Amino acid sequence: MKYLSDTRPPAATGTRSRRRRARPPPGSHDRPGCVCGARGCRVTFAGPEAVLDSAGITSLLHDESLQAAQSELLALLRQSEPQALSAMDAAATALGTAILSITALLDIDEVVLGGLLAESACR
Repeated sequence: MKYLSDTRPPAATGTRSRRRRARPPPGSHDRPGCVCGARGCRVTFAGPEAVLDSAGITSLLHDESLQAAQSELLALLRQSEPQALSAMDAAATALGTAILSITALLDIDEVVLGGLLAESACR
């Protein structure tokens, strides 16, 4: 990857010579606040607590454990429970949007997902 140096915002040219600039998401001021202090971070849409909250099982997270809540979410997804499916769809959309932005910016050929989102996609 070759970096371009001039007075414009940072940009990079990838192996296919596509030039992209990193920019903040538009309209971030009206998005949910994050623990980092910013607004519109993907974790507020696709992080474990956001997904479990949208699925209606946050209490399991707080009363038992993250692992118990994730297991329950996977069980609900296997049963095609509408609220769980909607929560996972929203998380996948947020994550997909971020992945598309990053792959365009960095000229990445392949993305490998792990964790709960990947596991839920395999079921």
